[in-house]
Amino acid sequence: MNKNFKFKVNLSNFAHAFVSSSIFLILILITSILSTITPTIIFLCALPGIFYYAGREMSQYEAKLIKSNTGLNSVGIKSTIESLKIWNWDNDSQWDLYMPILFSTIIGLVILWTF
Repeated sequence: MNKNFKFKVNLSNFAHAFVSSSIFLILILITSILSTITPTIIFLCALPGIFYYAGREMSQYEAKLIKSNTGLNSVGIKSTIESLKIWNWDNDSQWDLYMPILFSTIIGLVILWTF
């Protein structure tokens, strides 16, 4: 765990959670019309919104690395997994990913318990 971990959430983190949850609910609605809701379907419907923000935050971290010339050679990032090291991200970037995961998990559990 990051030694500098802080529970410092701002409005943009909730905006990310709202967009991710909206994608999740739209996919659940479409899927419920076409088939039955199962735990696997709930999990698969949550992934696009979460992966969108995961990819977004990873690319932003890579851009910060390139801009600061940290861990880079002339071609690009030395380590291909450098952007996956969430503990190196700043607090806002971490919460931009954690909030969609948290909200999608809560919504998924509510849907699972109601169906």
